[in-house]
Amino acid sequence: MIDLEKFFEPIELAGTPLQDHHAYRMDYKQSRPDMRLEVGLGTCNCCDYFMISQDDTIILIEETRLIDQHRDLQNEYHYLENTDQKQFIDRYIRQENQLKAYGSALVLCRLSAVCQDARDLLGTKKYKFWLVVSGMNETQDAIFFNNLKIDLLSNLRSVLSRQIVDEVEILPSDEFVGKLSEQTITS
Repeated sequence: MIDLEKFFEPIELAGTPLQDHHAYRMDYKQSRPDMRLEVGLGTCNCCDYFMISQDDTIILIEETRLIDQHRDLQNEYHYLENTDQKQFIDRYIRQENQLKAYGSALVLCRLSAVCQDARDLLGTKKYKFWLVVSGMNETQDAIFFNNLKIDLLSNLRSVLSRQIVDEVEILPSDEFVGKLSEQTITS
């Protein structure tokens, strides 16, 4: 039987633990248990964490350095025309995060099948997907994020909402920490 508590740990943003905010780690972390492997799956894509909110909703949390990723993809696919490059990168990022939400649902389904505590905790709750963007240190990063966020949020909502999750949010890390303060995490 799997002990769910061994996955409960401080949430990390850009490698720094938030001591006052905990969640259940889903993906691999060096020298920590890997929830995916423990429930009988391979290393499928999934979110970093899940937590139970104050209103009894499961929140899937994916922390990413989205601005850096976007710039790296622009450099890698520099040979594409601007319009084609934008479409490709937007689709790539959308599909990557869609896959993480789907993979997380699979991990939680398997976890419920092999862990009574998880089955009791997860039940038939609603789901939210929070994409947390860290690593925005400059004003131009915030401007770039705001421009990127509009299309990405719309695209993620169209492919995830109502099929997998009830709500999708893209949050800068400082706003995420504020939202965490409003949540009560069930352990």
